[in-house]
Amino acid sequence: MAKGKIIFINNPNKHGKIQEDNTEPPVIHQWNIPKNQKNGNEFDPKLKVDDSVTYTILPNGQAVDVVVDGGPSCTLSALTMIIDPGESSQLSWTSSNATHASLSDGTTSEEAPLNGTKNVSPASTTTYTLTVKDNATGNVAKCSVTVTVSTLL
Repeated sequence: MAKGKIIFINNPNKHGKIQEDNTEPPVIHQWNIPKNQKNGNEFDPKLKVDDSVTYTILPNGQAVDVVVDGGPSCTLSALTMIIDPGESSQLSWTSSNATHASLSDGTTSEEAPLNGTKNVSPASTTTYTLTVKDNATGNVAKCSVTVTVSTLL
């Protein structure tokens, strides 16, 4: 997660620009939340210009998972990121400023502790996503990790 300051926002269209903290020259990222995304799910409609935020940068340079500083945040990692078929890996995660967590493998989702571990044995390459929420504010943060299942030759 990166930190920055909002320099432009358009709430009805759910897009804006963030200037990354402590970069010279300034690095500016934009975010664009799909219209079918529900409020409180990766976007806080109460955000305003000059708010300090944390965010995730996608490979295309856009920023997503925009949350007000002090809102929920998470980290998710895999002990072994590349496994052979039939092997397992251990996921490990932490969260802060959250009251609820769920872990998804892209097809199913289950409640999870706010901090924890889980052994997984995916049959194919799988991206796991941890979603943490502050029930009091409705703010949400997401983090993910991919466990790659190698193909046997």
